[in-house]
Amino acid sequence: NSCPDIQIENSISFNNGGSNVALYTTDAKNTDFSAKGIISYRKGTDVNETIKPVGSQDLKKIYQASDYYWKNPSGDSHDSSKEVSDDWFNSTDTGFDQAKNTFSNRVVTRNADGSINMNGLLVLTDKAVKALGQKNACLVGSAPSENIKITGIVTTGLKTSPEKNTEELPEKKDTGKTPENKEAAKVTSGLAPVIGKDNLYHYSADAVKTIRKNAVVKVESSKDAEKAGVRSIKVSPETKIRDAKGNEVRLSDTVLIAKDSGKLYENAVSRMKEGLKNKGISIPAGSKLSIVEAYISDKNNGGMLSADGEIVVNLKLPEGTTKDGYEFRVYHLRDDGTLELLDPEVSSDSISVAVTSLSPFAIVAVPAEKTSPKTGGGIPQGLPIVLILSAGTMLIMLKKRI
Repeated sequence: NSCPDIQIENSISFNNGGSNVALYTTDAKNTDFSAKGIISYRKGTDVNETIKPVGSQDLKKIYQASDYYWKNPSGDSHDSSKEVSDDWFNSTDTGFDQAKNTFSNRVVTRNADGSINMNGLLVLTDKAVKALGQKNACLVGSAPSENIKITGIVTTGLKTSPEKNTEELPEKKDTGKTPENKEAAKVTSGLAPVIGKDNLYHYSADAVKTIRKNAVVKVESSKDAEKAGVRSIKVSPETKIRDAKGNEVRLSDTVLIAKDSGKLYENAVSRMKEGLKNKGISIPAGSKLSIVEAYISDKNNGGMLSADGEIVVNLKLPEGTTKDGYEFRVYHLRDDGTLELLDPEVSSDSISVAVTSLSPFAIVAVPAEKTSPKTGGGIPQGLPIVLILSAGTMLIMLKKRI
């Protein structure tokens, strides 16, 4: 939510799809993050933390001796990938089936008095408490809950079908203040990507079809947008564009702008390359890699915005490529570090993808006679990088060779 002063204390984070710890903002000039008693741990996954302090931030408040970050230590903090092990916890079995993207069983339960029973999950062992020191140990416990009367929809909390995650919401009465649209409440609930066997997130064929069908409103473009590589961006009428405070911004206050340098550009390139590297994705020799960063900001004041809904981004084919001469793969890196593999629609001179948010994209063009991108290895240098930002509500595009 781009909050510039998040405070975290006594937190254990395990195997998140994105970063276990994410401290960043999009438009604040100064941050005042604080983190104390953090244990970030992973098993079978590998995603770095997203920690981006800016301005007057006191780094000592983030990197304390009681903090164990996954491969992102600094100051007095520790590297949990080297110092924390499975025997710090009674159990790390969450009951989640990575292959099916569902929970095979419900590990965390409630006791008769309403208190939460972790059943050993992420409960620290004596070894962990000794290593941390009693005052720094995040002890997982519970207390009886209040007697709360539950009304409305009640679920088990288990996702049983990776392709169907839309639940019916109670119909609201029209107050006369805002036109009601029963479908608006489900803009993205049934379109969320799910993790595949390749450990990347994918949109189902039905989700892609729905997004392409509904994203019909074109975002205003500057004259430099297409030159930088973006043909157009379309959104559905229900797509919500908001500022850092959560206030909704009208689509008419958005514009697509292109640039070819700056910190945002360099940061986007770095984040995407790191994201690909973390997933072990290499680019075959002779291929072309274009990195496109899409952000939204207000064209009236330049503030960064977020977009959540049905979005179709139409891009030029990477320079020197053709529809018939190359095979294309498009990766999308969300702000939380989640990497999606998209299903592109390729025409004679452009490529379009359907998503539910805007952030860095990587277009990989592999000569038809070569193999497709595979895991294992690094990303070669010297490939063309295209960066596109959406700003005002604007999309800013950046293009440069690295």
